[in-house]
Amino acid sequence: MADKKPIAARRKHERFTVREGVSVAFVPYLSKQGQIIDISEGGLAFRYISGKKGLWREFIAILIDRMDFFFKDVPFKTVYDFKIKHVNFFGVKSIQRCGGKFGDLTSVQTAKLEYFIKNYSSLSKM
Repeated sequence: MADKKPIAARRKHERFTVREGVSVAFVPYLSKQGQIIDISEGGLAFRYISGKKGLWREFIAILIDRMDFFFKDVPFKTVYDFKIKHVNFFGVKSIQRCGGKFGDLTSVQTAKLEYFIKNYSSLSKM
């Protein structure tokens, strides 16, 4: 029988919203970027302008627009990817929401993720 608890109740890690200007990018094509919605120790969710689906596989990078923080080669597996909004301005067709989980992180990557959550999310004093 399927678990009927809300998704948030089934999550292993607490999710945190992130500050403005924090992006996720597909490695090695850092020009393909999305805006992070929330993040946890287990994964993240972000939105991006629709284009080719499936670009968010295997590895991502987390970056801040002023390059105060850059965390690349993060193993990532897409869990969902769907359209959330249709917009006609400037030729944008739709916005997608994508969420996924991190793969096996090294101890250095885990420490960097914890630093990011502590300093750039709603956990930190914004």
